[in-house]
Amino acid sequence: MPRTYPRSFRAEGQRGAPIAGAQGTLWTAATGGTQITTGLTDLDSGALGPILTCDSWGYAPAFIDTLDRD
Repeated sequence: MPRTYPRSFRAEGQRGAPIAGAQGTLWTAATGGTQITTGLTDLDSGALGPILTCDSWGYAPAFIDTLDRD
């Protein structure tokens, strides 16, 4: 079963203010991993690119890892 990740990633400035439109990528490990570029979809099964863009509250979109990586 693929893993679903809620809107748990948030971009914040030094004082905790959200950073709207911040962009980030996902990696397979904290260090020495590889960038995840495939197998990500939104909750409606729409493909997501390797770059996730935060909403106006600084949250990255909820997504599903269809390859069920650890």
